[in-house]
Amino acid sequence: QYTPDQANQFTAFGQFSLVRYPEQRVRDVNRYVGGVGWGHAFGDAKYRPVIFTSLFGGYEDEKSESAGSHFSRAFIGVRTGGQITIHEGGSIFASFTYQYSDYQEPDPTFLETREDDFIDASVGYRYQYDENWSVSPTVRFNNNDSNIVTSNYDRFSFMFTVRNDF
Repeated sequence: QYTPDQANQFTAFGQFSLVRYPEQRVRDVNRYVGGVGWGHAFGDAKYRPVIFTSLFGGYEDEKSESAGSHFSRAFIGVRTGGQITIHEGGSIFASFTYQYSDYQEPDPTFLETREDDFIDASVGYRYQYDENWSVSPTVRFNNNDSNIVTSNYDRFSFMFTVRNDF
């Protein structure tokens, strides 16, 4: 992170994950992600709004012993969002993510190489009890639009997060 002043913050990030499916090992992949981001706080404005955006990209490759080469993919996306403070200790936040995925091998069932357009939209409320503890109910909507019909879906979810920063 780089913070040139109290209102702006720039970020570069990288991530490596092992994505594993115990009941469907053929879907196991190693995930590599990198990106850059920017956030801006309007500290003197009413409701103290904060906005952010990031660009990211990555790759998922199948495990070498896997027969699931059609699960390998390259992806790129953008995420944006913000929050406003509505009272001392309470804020409302929202974010929107778009991700395009290009799979590397044809699906063995459909004999077509998969491409996905994925969106994630969420809105929530965060209440900061004290310096360390907060709770956040969040509603999220996901839509995956794929050229492989079995990979199309819409999903609504609700999360209730209890967080401790130490």
